[in-house]
Amino acid sequence: MANRYLSLFLTCIAIALGLSACGVGNVINEMKIKTSPESQAVEETSECDFNEYRIARTLAYINRVRSEDRTCGNELYHAAPSVSWDGQLYSAAQVHSEDMSIYDEIGHEVARNSTSKSRIDDSGYNWSSFSENVAGGLNSPELAIDKWVASPGHCINIMNPSHTQIGMACAINNASSYRTYWTLLLATPEKR
Repeated sequence: MANRYLSLFLTCIAIALGLSACGVGNVINEMKIKTSPESQAVEETSECDFNEYRIARTLAYINRVRSEDRTCGNELYHAAPSVSWDGQLYSAAQVHSEDMSIYDEIGHEVARNSTSKSRIDDSGYNWSSFSENVAGGLNSPELAIDKWVASPGHCINIMNPSHTQIGMACAINNASSYRTYWTLLLATPEKR
């Protein structure tokens, strides 16, 4: 229903631009700023495209989740500090998402028998601790994060206050069971 209203709205804007280009540009820019993340997602080419906008949106979402006390299973976890994005963790997460999509498996080890540790080490990231969450069949990072927050062990990983950096990635295989395969790595860098 929301997509139909968005489509109607965009059609009206297109008609307005055709009738009068004077001053309409500012209105359109203001409307884009005020649109919700759900309507902006329509503009993206792929749910797995981690461009600057997607990275910022994912970070904002996970930091919003971490900013509130949460019950993970039966245990209360207090709000955790914000995390930042790390390109090496993203690379390690991408390798695993691609493996899961190729082998049509969701898990921490797939047919290549790589482990979270080996993938992070191969990326060059120097860690003191890390956690990994995986999921499949979801159409956005927010939906994957929501699923993990609803699962006690995954929720604990997300709420771990010692983790300060993340990398999240996705791979698509239209011929597979889940289509989308998500990996989230949360880590604490080694102190030097």
